[in-house]
Amino acid sequence: MREINIRYVLEQKGKLKLLTYPIDKIERSSEIFNLGLQGWTIKDRQLYTGLHDKNGKEIYEGDIVCYMGDDTPINDTDHLVVLGNIYENPELVAISK
Repeated sequence: MREINIRYVLEQKGKLKLLTYPIDKIERSSEIFNLGLQGWTIKDRQLYTGLHDKNGKEIYEGDIVCYMGDDTPINDTDHLVVLGNIYENPELVAISK
């Protein structure tokens, strides 16, 4: 069974915070949101895709990924690199349009 992680994008007074938790920990404990997060609101929930880029970094929904290979079809993640995400790097979204 693949591990399911959720990345929460939290916002407080214009500042962003990204926190990642395995779903089984969330389901076992409602205390997870009492870890000094008072005043933070959930802006988004981003699921872990089950994939890693070529550097071993987990790839989540909302990540901005670059293909660093030739013209062969993407059938593995050996040529993918996570450049950032849509919240912390919105300028990269504008470049890709």
